[in-house]
Amino acid sequence: MTADNTFDDSALLWSLACNCLLYEADPGPANINIGSPAERMMVSRQQAWRELYGRLLIERVDADATRIDAIERDCRAELADSHRPEHWQRIYEERRRSGDSTAGEVLTDKGQREIREVWECAIALCEQATQMIRESGAADDEQARQRFLAGIKHQNTVDVLGAIPGVTENSAEELTRRLKELDQP
Repeated sequence: MTADNTFDDSALLWSLACNCLLYEADPGPANINIGSPAERMMVSRQQAWRELYGRLLIERVDADATRIDAIERDCRAELADSHRPEHWQRIYEERRRSGDSTAGEVLTDKGQREIREVWECAIALCEQATQMIRESGAADDEQARQRFLAGIKHQNTVDVLGAIPGVTENSAEELTRRLKELDQP
C-alpha cells in the first residue's frame, strides 16, 4: 500500500471495472430487478451491475469522496494517455519485461479498445459512487458518512452473499447494532 492509497485504489478500481464489464456481458435478461420481490425496480443489466460495483467501491474506500475523486482523476488521465501512440508501446514494454506472454495484445486495436472500455467503466463507477455519497449527505458529514457506510455494507453483503442461509439476518443484526452505536452520544 502506498502512503496515499493511489496505486491500491487504482488497482482496486481496475479490478472492479473488469469484473463489472464481465457481468454486464454475461447472458441473461436485458433488465434486472434491483428492488425486492414485493417492490420491483427493473433497470438495465449495465445499470444494475454498475450500481453494485459502485457500492463495492464505496465500501472499499470507506465512502471517502475525496479518495474517489482522486481515483477518478487518475482514470481520466489514463484514458487520455491511451490516445497517445507511445502509451501502448510503454505498456507493451512493461508487460514484456514482466514476462507477460500476452503483452503484444496491447498493440492491437482490439486490445486497446478493451483497455479503454475498462477505463471508461472505472470512470463511470467513480461517478456512480460519488453521486451516491453526495446524495446521501455523506460527503461533508462524518455521522452521515458512517451511517451511509453501514447501510452500504449491509446492502453489499445481502446482494453478494444473501443466498447463503443466515447471511441476510446476520448482516441486518450487524447493521442495527452499528446504527445504534452511531446514535450513542
